[in-house]
Amino acid sequence: MSHESSNPPPRSPFSKDDLRHFRALLLARRARLQSTVEAMQEGALRAGDQDTSVDHLADHASDVAEQDLTLTFVENERHEIYEIGRALMRIEEGTYGVCQGTGEPIGRPRLEAIPYARYTIAYQSKIESGEIDAEEDLA
Repeated sequence: MSHESSNPPPRSPFSKDDLRHFRALLLARRARLQSTVEAMQEGALRAGDQDTSVDHLADHASDVAEQDLTLTFVENERHEIYEIGRALMRIEEGTYGVCQGTGEPIGRPRLEAIPYARYTIAYQSKIESGEIDAEEDLA
């Protein structure tokens, strides 16, 4: 649901103390993810530099598969870091905790579990079932 320019976006339903709490959760999660991503990338790059002689061809194939899996995991972690950045921006803008699809408040338990959530559980379910075509604006 897009909001017309004449209507301001809904304001966050959370107090300043709540927003400080969620900001701290987001920053801690982002720091942990960044550390994990850096370590995994370093490990994947080291694995790619190993000897690929014929004697170790099966080991090499296994290593390549593991490296691909690691890089996929890293990409997922990077996406979560991106979403955390967007959530931090919503805190600054005063719209954190508001569903970007409906304008309704996102429940606190959902945000405690997934502090970068953009949608209510009901709206997210509709996206995942294909009822709603959510636009991924990655700008």
